[in-house]
Amino acid sequence: MKDKHILPFPIQNTLTSKLRTIANANKNGEYLSLWAGKEFARARALSVSDLLNELSLEMKHGIN
Repeated sequence: MKDKHILPFPIQNTLTSKLRTIANANKNGEYLSLWAGKEFARARALSVSDLLNELSLEMKHGIN
């Protein structure tokens, strides 16, 4: 979507509502509003407990 015009909220959200409903029903994340920011590659598929343990260890050892 770089350099593409996106309508302001809530207009864009309203216009894509039906698309997102269908995508959700079909478990298709390509058409959902999945807000992750530019650091999305750092996301981890862990339980909350495991994630907190890993983050705690990383902070303790100064790992980014």
